[in-house]
Amino acid sequence: MKRLLFTLKLLAVLLVVDACFKCKGDPLPYSDFKELQINYWGSWNNEIPIGEEFNFVVYPAEIIYMVSNNTGLNLISSAWAREECPQDGHRGFKYGIDSVRVISSANWDVDHFAGSSLNEFVYLEQWWDKALDDTVLLSEVSEIPILQHAGMAFQIRTFPTEDLKHVFHLTYYKSNGETVEGFTDTITWVP
Repeated sequence: MKRLLFTLKLLAVLLVVDACFKCKGDPLPYSDFKELQINYWGSWNNEIPIGEEFNFVVYPAEIIYMVSNNTGLNLISSAWAREECPQDGHRGFKYGIDSVRVISSANWDVDHFAGSSLNEFVYLEQWWDKALDDTVLLSEVSEIPILQHAGMAFQIRTFPTEDLKHVFHLTYYKSNGETVEGFTDTITWVP
């Protein structure tokens, strides 16, 4: 009898542990992000020759998955530990990007001091409207669609005339009012 009770207890524990490592219930349809990861290329050791453009790609990071607003609370499924499902986030990001702001830690030129917006110099690679050019000025974009698991490519085609070392600060303004920020390492333009 003791063996049977021990076996049943062990089986119950194994079932609970096994359930913790499986997708439970429906996949969570939406995703959101809390950080930005910035990668850049065309520079060696973060140095860019004057006259070359600075290219960088911003990826959403620290992805979380969410249910839609009209879904009620399900205490039974929320009581289970849950592993990420491959289908999570299949409807894309829950909140869009209303705008992006790019600033620098140093003076760019006589009109753009440290902390002022550089959006009039920053180009965004656009994919959502075939009638537009491949890149558009960030200052001319009103709403920016983003793709799940894809980065947004930016270009700065001019070079600074004041300070040559810059740390760029990007801020995404989401449609729900939240902001998400990211920083580059120190980028240096070299003559």
